[in-house]
Amino acid sequence: MAAAALCCRGPCRTGWLPTLQIVRHAKSVTRHWKAMHFERQKLMALTEYIAPKPAIPEKCITPHIKAIKEENGYAKLLRRQVVETFRDSKMIAVCQHNFTPSEEMLRMKYRLRKHNIHVKFFPNEIVRPYLSVSKYKNLLPLFVGSNLMLASPEIKVKEMLQILKNVPQINLLGACIDNTILSNQGVVNYSKLPAMEITQGQMFWPQSCVDWGRAAAVPMLSTPPPKLKNSESEFSLGC
Repeated sequence: MAAAALCCRGPCRTGWLPTLQIVRHAKSVTRHWKAMHFERQKLMALTEYIAPKPAIPEKCITPHIKAIKEENGYAKLLRRQVVETFRDSKMIAVCQHNFTPSEEMLRMKYRLRKHNIHVKFFPNEIVRPYLSVSKYKNLLPLFVGSNLMLASPEIKVKEMLQILKNVPQINLLGACIDNTILSNQGVVNYSKLPAMEITQGQMFWPQSCVDWGRAAAVPMLSTPPPKLKNSESEFSLGC
């Protein structure tokens, strides 16, 4: 035991720890927290440094200047183009734009341009503020993510759907046709309607038949009964 103690008192080699340590007559260096005396607390509170306040508030000395953020010229141009597109177009279709090879996109643009349908790319940050204050605000839910617009001054719904059928990457979401907002199925139903010329012709034919009958009925009133029977058969054959 004594030998071990003597060995511990000598210089220890680096990286070597003694197997025995003598802790007898050792002092404890643990210090416990002790509250400050009350008189000293009052003295410290009285002598605490308090920085002087300025006579004039700081916000009055240095005026608050708000930096005016000027709008980018390119953003102004895009906003003006959006307004012109909605003003001059009778048919505006909103489509979801997925990744499309450049050759297919050029082919689609070329085929649409033949029918006077133009492809428009506008960021949502430009389109959404305009739609929120216009009569087209119901189109806002469609402008989420990557979109493109198909605009035309004429109503060419059948031609547009026929071209989009060959491009599966472009999905039709909705459209505004002649100031009427339609869903995807509504656009398909609109394309099945007959042309305006055919509808006008169908409405004009019964009216012309009635006018011709009125004109033919006037001389019938002054004709004798045998001739009246022949005129009625001619009238039925004419209609």
